[in-house]
Amino acid sequence: MAPEQKEAGRALIAFLRAPEAQRGALRYGFRPADPSVPILSEQADNPFTAARAYGVRTDLPGAVEPPPGPVISNLMEMWSRQIGRR
Repeated sequence: MAPEQKEAGRALIAFLRAPEAQRGALRYGFRPADPSVPILSEQADNPFTAARAYGVRTDLPGAVEPPPGPVISNLMEMWSRQIGRR
């Protein structure tokens, strides 16, 4: 990969992680990755705020523990076999 491509990738990631981009993504139903950006807001186009009246929850529990290493290795092996069949 060329240095210019790496820099372009870094710039894109920085843009997507910026609070402004995170707030903008809310209107399309994406949850912000930045914990400082609230899911619920007074933005008129925030679907999470609108859907709360219909029972949509925004206080979801955290992520589950990852499976043990051998399980991940087996999944990756099975995935590789499926990709190879194409």
